Amino acid sequence: MAAQSIPIRGTYPQPPEHLLDDGRNAWESGLKLWQEGSLIERDLPAWTIYCEWWDRRAKYLQDLSDEEGAGEFQITKAGTLVAHPAVHLLEKVEQNITKYSILFKLVPSSRKNQQSKPGSATVSQRKR
Repeated sequence: MAAQSIPIRGTYPQPPEHLLDDGRNAWESGLKLWQEGSLIERDLPAWTIYCEWWDRRAKYLQDLSDEEGAGEFQITKAGTLVAHPAVHLLEKVEQNITKYSILFKLVPSSRKNQQSKPGSATVSQRKR
């Protein structure tokens, strides 16, 4: 059997300029995935979205902690206690972060499921 040649990949790209601190931190966490070969060039648009979700999460947490935000609940003019609008948005963002974390095999259970499927390709067998 002839040796299989694998093309040399480029270096891990710099984070997109529009990312803020939390998004950039998430981006930097991708370096290890890049080095392992489980994050490749065609994944970068989805990886960028994952990082953007982290920036949104930080914004909503800030909205909830601002003095004007008054925490997780607000009282309407009628005197009804309601959830701050950022609470629902934060829940949606965290659901998306979890979804992307599973897609990128960042969650141990998603890695376990990948390995347990008969005939599933390992990261090293994935086309680059």
